[in-house]
Order: sequence, then C-alpha cells, then structure tokens
Amino acid sequence: MDKITNEQLCIAAQSGDKWAENALVENNLRFIRKTAYEIWSAQRELNVALGIELNDLVQEGSLGLLGCISSFQPDYGNKFLTYAAPAIHNAMLDYIRRLNPTFEAKNLDCIIRLDEVKKGENKGQHEFITEPRADFHCKGNPRRNPYGSGND
Repeated sequence: MDKITNEQLCIAAQSGDKWAENALVENNLRFIRKTAYEIWSAQRELNVALGIELNDLVQEGSLGLLGCISSFQPDYGNKFLTYAAPAIHNAMLDYIRRLNPTFEAKNLDCIIRLDEVKKGENKGQHEFITEPRADFHCKGNPRRNPYGSGND
C-alpha cells in the first residue's frame, strides 16, 4: 500500500474525516516540534520567565496546522506543509505574544520594556531609567544603531 500524502489527507479532512486530521498532525509532528524548538531555544530565558514549555508551542503549532486544512487548495499545486509552515510558525509566535505583549520576534535586544520606562508628570513624556549605552546594538546586526543614525 502506498503512503498517503499530506495533500490526500487534507482533502479527506476537508470532507470531515477526523482520522485524516489526526494523521495530518502526526505526519507533520516532527516539523512542528523542530519549529517549536527553534522558537523556544532562541529566547530560552524569556520563555522560562513566562512559563512557556516546549510542548505548549508544539500544541499551538498543531492548532495552526489544523487551521490550514479548510483553506488549503490542492489544485494550486502547493504542498500542504509548504502552505501550512507559516501558519504553524505564526501560531507559536502569537501564543508567546499573548503572554507577553512586549515580545518581538526580531531584535529581542532592542526592545524597551514598559517596566524600564518611568512615566513623566505630563502625558506622553517618558524618561529612561538607564542611559543608552554607546556599545548598545541590535542582535544579529552589530553595526546598526537601533535608534537610527540618520544615514539610513
């Protein structure tokens, strides 16, 4: 017997086959776990502080995959996992964002958290508790000034 492809399982799941939905998640669980580990390990301290476990991200990624079933159109010629991969990734990031509204997926070192800012007397005025450092730079692009240099 030939192995059933993700696209065939998705067509069956679109017609209401629950076994096909479960098989689709199981077939792609390795990819979901890999994506979850990449996201979780990139911000390990943040995730530990928020109480996020790797399995939480795997679950959110699985839900993201299931959400793609109804909108996938196999006639376009795309592979199901190619179609679902951004939704899986985004479901995991959305979960982290729900727990931490100041989370950014890029340049984590450039975030100014609300608890690091002291509100001034007048509305809209803020002053930083710590002075910006000359050696401060965004992770991944050490020469870029996160506040802009005017030469961009």
